[in-house]
Amino acid sequence: PLLLSPLSAGLLILAGCSGSLEATAPVLPPPPDSSGTIFESEPNDHASNANYIGELRVGDYVRIEGEVSECCVDPYDGFAFYAAEPLQLTITLTELVDADLDFCMYDPTIDQMVACWETDVHPEWGVFNVGLPADLHLVVASYIGTSGYTLEIYADALGAAPDAPGAPGRGESPGDLTRERFAGYHHGPQNEGSERYFLLLRDGETKVFLPLQGEEAPLPH
Repeated sequence: PLLLSPLSAGLLILAGCSGSLEATAPVLPPPPDSSGTIFESEPNDHASNANYIGELRVGDYVRIEGEVSECCVDPYDGFAFYAAEPLQLTITLTELVDADLDFCMYDPTIDQMVACWETDVHPEWGVFNVGLPADLHLVVASYIGTSGYTLEIYADALGAAPDAPGAPGRGESPGDLTRERFAGYHHGPQNEGSERYFLLLRDGETKVFLPLQGEEAPLPH
């Protein structure tokens, strides 16, 4: 049976068991538009200052480039988004050097990581099902080393691919060690200078996103 993780009253997101370490990433169709790469903007190490990457719907593709370190200087990269409808998200995380990067899905409504992908697979990849519209964060962290990376998100209709406990790409519910490892990302004091989120849109236009109010304004020239 599918495992259901309650996120808030009336909201369920489907998470599951760990995937096979021997599995390779799925063969995905070419992205509809890969010209609008999003470049991470620091600081984005806490839930309070995650880079907002927009609203996701069926058929969307997002490509993010960033860098994260094993310790201290840049321990997390957080990317917030709004899943506007039920979605099956296929996520791939590709390291650019010899390192071991992982990612988790974070639910800000309950301040918890609800699924994590921490395997020896390169690239790290996973499938996450969103049952109802929700605000979520993807959080990248390094287990070993400092590395640049490419993070890709494919949004498909819910149920577009097999989804069963033990299937390749299924995420783990975080255990004690994982919760401790990602504890620094959870809600806390907002970093100085984090009052703006920077987003490079698909058409190449850069805008500044202001948190809380959800307003946006063009970058000054």
